[in-house]
Amino acid sequence: MVALLCYGNGTLLDMAAIAHMCKLCVLINHGNTFLEPRYFTDPQLSNCLEQLTTLHARCSNLMATRLPELVSALESRPEYLTSALREVSSCTMFCEAHDSLFVMHDSSRMYHARSG
Repeated sequence: MVALLCYGNGTLLDMAAIAHMCKLCVLINHGNTFLEPRYFTDPQLSNCLEQLTTLHARCSNLMATRLPELVSALESRPEYLTSALREVSSCTMFCEAHDSLFVMHDSSRMYHARSG
């Protein structure tokens, strides 16, 4: 998210910067799916959800500001959006594996809590 916020100042320099920003936008919006309280149950992480939610709101504001530039660039180079969406599909496979491990870890902790 911080990488996207770096694009908040000035104009986008070139098409490579626009392609990178597009990927970041797609990945950040996809990552918002996982900003759920169930992932932040550890007391040491109690502040993280609020911080991540604030960062996501700042990114959304930046994306709204840059939308005309992005749309204009994507009209001439739609493959940038395809590439950005491809990143999500590869990330989704990792996230599904991570989610399975998270569930297994929670189940294991519950089992130990019951047996102990």
